[in-house]
Amino acid sequence: MGKLVIFEIGEGSFETGFPVKIRIGEQGKTHRLEISGRLPASPDLPSKYHEWQSIYHNLPANWLITIPKAQITNVSTIGSCQYAASRFLDSFNEWLNTASVRKLERQLLLNIQNWQQTRLILQTKNSLLLRFPWHRWEMFEENNYQPEIVIASEYEPAATKLKSPVKILAVFGDSTGINVEADLQALEQKLPDAKIYALKQPRRKELMDCLWNGDWDILFFAGHSSSQAEDSWGEIKLNSEENLLLVNFRHALQNAVRKGLKLAIFNSCDGLGLARNLADLRIPYTIVMREPVPDIVAQHF
Repeated sequence: MGKLVIFEIGEGSFETGFPVKIRIGEQGKTHRLEISGRLPASPDLPSKYHEWQSIYHNLPANWLITIPKAQITNVSTIGSCQYAASRFLDSFNEWLNTASVRKLERQLLLNIQNWQQTRLILQTKNSLLLRFPWHRWEMFEENNYQPEIVIASEYEPAATKLKSPVKILAVFGDSTGINVEADLQALEQKLPDAKIYALKQPRRKELMDCLWNGDWDILFFAGHSSSQAEDSWGEIKLNSEENLLLVNFRHALQNAVRKGLKLAIFNSCDGLGLARNLADLRIPYTIVMREPVPDIVAQHF
């Protein structure tokens, strides 16, 4: 059985630092070791990330989400984006290379021998920390470690398992500029034994009725989505006329969870606001995109 590492980052700031608590154990069992430490202050790190993010969002590409009209845009180049990404990654790893973090790193390396069989739950309520590329931590890259890294605002192990046939409610929202048919074809080809009920550009009531009356294992959404206000809320675009804030169908989702919903997948851009709105509904697992991606990337995913 593989190891489970819960890397919990507590309340703090980039100006003062963050307390850290690491719990190590076997998956499915109570943790056997707890380590406390601290991530140091790094006031400039957020600006390095936002610099890259701004350039990345302005690359000339076919995004899954349109940039808000109020946002002033300038076309970026791939070279400038790569340079900004490199600057941020250098700063990110400098932050993780400080003495207090290296102390935590030594404890992790001492207690984890097989990272390929390890699930690392990075738990924090800080929206920016949720966006950082933790898989690019030099501790992993230099040693060619490839743990499964799960990002979470809270962590609660799932007690239920999927049973065959898996029942999927597949919602395909507004498809302006993207090809959501590729997502449906992938579901049908990769999961031939699943029961897939497809809703294409549904009205709000149609989606609500399915969530209230159906019995689903997986909710899958493909289309346009967005997050705003430091990821405090998120919305999906159902069709050319209707956007739906997740807070407006919380009760329907809660009902779906009570009836067995185990996984929600949003194959749409900028989904951390969606994830944060779903966190307290106790859906066992949620998969979202942290940033806008080209349509072809979403199709491969």
